[in-house]
Amino acid sequence: MRIFAVDPGTEMSAVVEYTTNRLVVRADILRNEELIKEIKDDALHGCSDVYVFEMIESMGMAVGRETFQTVLWIGRMYQECVRAGRRTELVYRSQVKLAICNDRRARDANIRAEIADRFGGKLRAFGSKKNPGPLFGVTSHKMSALAVAIAFIDMEKERAENETRRA
Repeated sequence: MRIFAVDPGTEMSAVVEYTTNRLVVRADILRNEELIKEIKDDALHGCSDVYVFEMIESMGMAVGRETFQTVLWIGRMYQECVRAGRRTELVYRSQVKLAICNDRRARDANIRAEIADRFGGKLRAFGSKKNPGPLFGVTSHKMSALAVAIAFIDMEKERAENETRRA
């Protein structure tokens, strides 16, 4: 399965295309307008099996204009996927933390460390410029998009296991 994961922002968003074979096909930061065009193209050509967007969730605090702008972009991106008839999912940050670290209080550093561990540790996962690892160049918001993809896969596995237990 190929996952098109997005960590949305107000003007730019991180994109990671990731497979269930643990392969990062692509990690990029794009302007949101460009990303909308890419989603249309990718969705129409059926390159990705599922589109997963990190969704904003209420934490009980007041939010500003940037948060609403980000939510607006999430809606536009989501709409393009749905128009093309593609499977589209929203994943909340708390779900990412729980799926990857088993703790809703996890921080970005904890998530990054856990992902590196899944790829054989920090040195093997990221490698070096001379000997790049599978996550070489996946930094900052791109790491957040990768975390969304990995959390989605973990949540799908858990759903399938739960359905098997019920049957």
